[in-house]
Amino acid sequence: MRAYFSNKKFLIGMSFFANVVILFGILAFWGKDKKDHLAVQLEEEKFLRAKAVSNQSSETNWDGSKIWRPDFLETERILQRSEVATPKVLFMEYQLEYRYPSDSRPLTKKMADLLDPFKIADEKVPIFKPDSDGEIQGYFSWYSSLYMVTEDKPAIAWLQVFDAKTDEPVRARILSAEIQSDLVFGEKPVGVADYNDSGASYDNEANDGVYTFSWVPRKGEKLHWGELTMKVRFDAPSIKLKETEASFTFNSTPTIPAKFTGNYREFLENGSLYIGAEVDIYKPGQYIFEANLFDKETGTPYHWVYLRKYMEKGTSQRVDLPFFGAIFHDRGFEEGRFILRNLRGHRMNLPYDPRKLNEMLIKGQEIPVTHEPLQEWIPLPDEPYTTINRYDVVQFSPLEYQGADKQERLRVLQEYAADWEKAHGASADTILGDK
Repeated sequence: MRAYFSNKKFLIGMSFFANVVILFGILAFWGKDKKDHLAVQLEEEKFLRAKAVSNQSSETNWDGSKIWRPDFLETERILQRSEVATPKVLFMEYQLEYRYPSDSRPLTKKMADLLDPFKIADEKVPIFKPDSDGEIQGYFSWYSSLYMVTEDKPAIAWLQVFDAKTDEPVRARILSAEIQSDLVFGEKPVGVADYNDSGASYDNEANDGVYTFSWVPRKGEKLHWGELTMKVRFDAPSIKLKETEASFTFNSTPTIPAKFTGNYREFLENGSLYIGAEVDIYKPGQYIFEANLFDKETGTPYHWVYLRKYMEKGTSQRVDLPFFGAIFHDRGFEEGRFILRNLRGHRMNLPYDPRKLNEMLIKGQEIPVTHEPLQEWIPLPDEPYTTINRYDVVQFSPLEYQGADKQERLRVLQEYAADWEKAHGASADTILGDK
């Protein structure tokens, strides 16, 4: 049998039973509420199960540095771990997967990390008593405002300690607060964070037991670039808490590669909405842009855009963010205005021109490896963008995506099913793995 996919064994993933339960469970759910298309339900389900989050949960927060990315081979990888599945089920999943293009995907309220991509959860972390059998002596709450900073904007974090017996806050004693460089720079000490609980600087309230830590990267300083770590050592004498360490990692870009200007334009093309964000590019290269689209009146999320684009150096360039027409129909939009939120972007610090990568691979050339941080972030826009026009769903095409990548993937899958049937004397409904 021809090796159509990268792995020699095409199906080594989720069991046929689990696959059918998920797929047809979604079908049953869709039958009760037809505002969302089945493809939206599948996108949501796969998004949640990729992080082992129950479909019943509407709350899930991830570390912002681990933002989920679209991957059209995710279905294949799951099914590749199965001993049993059918070509028919595979084909159904791929058809739904490719209802929308890779750069414009449906967004729902259950995709919490995409709704608020920079949120870092405030959780209480247990502190275990030394030389004890798991006895909890206290807790600390340690969280930050943002996991990325640009230029000379401050990295800010808050720390609070609690008594395990009473769950009441207790005063911590700060022993040190240091900043370490990126791993590629040797995790060297590059600074000391300021801290206080006096209501000064970034501290919200004096003597409330919440210490505020802040550190400002130096613009243009190379060692202040990359995934930096703020490490705080503290104790709490009132509950006999010994020295404990809290840390968080944040991305710092002291020399920005580009900047959003705050100018936008909107237009319809081929039944989809496009919002063009103007950007000044200081460093050419491969950029990744993301954004979310919401209903202005109801706040309903509709789209998440994930766009890769090579940008040349120059000012007043436009990045046209695509919001695929069928998603408006599948998410139950009727009419109104939209708000573009969470526009973000970063440059991939690649040591080669990504436009020539395929050529390099064909020629057998060695792909260079960088010894610098991989990301350079663009400062976030000051304000979200609200569309000037009101839109009606009839202005958007209900037709599914028909790109060449979709046609090729489905063609390969159909050929695979035909080969399987010919080789095993079975129909496309036969469980793969059966003899």
